[in-house]
Amino acid sequence: MPAAFIRREADPEKGKEAEKALSFDVQSRKSCHDSQRSCFGVAEIDDGEFESMQLTFTIDEHPHASLSGMPLRSEDITAAERCASLLAKASKLVLPPEYLSG
Repeated sequence: MPAAFIRREADPEKGKEAEKALSFDVQSRKSCHDSQRSCFGVAEIDDGEFESMQLTFTIDEHPHASLSGMPLRSEDITAAERCASLLAKASKLVLPPEYLSG
């Protein structure tokens, strides 16, 4: 699951800039699921983990939030992968049947 916590690089051929931050949905598991084109589950993480990693968590416009302070792989591959691994270890994968049923 660490790949879920890696910022996307720029793709000039597709006219896309690098992600400035990771995106989070703070409303609910279903809200997060519904905001994606395809979703195999959602990762839950306690926002207290961000501060200990010196990352900045900001609610931009409810329910969207951003996590900034992570380098791109092209900037520092070791730091980017270490940060992604720490976030993955601190998170819990929740599969759709746990939040879509009922």
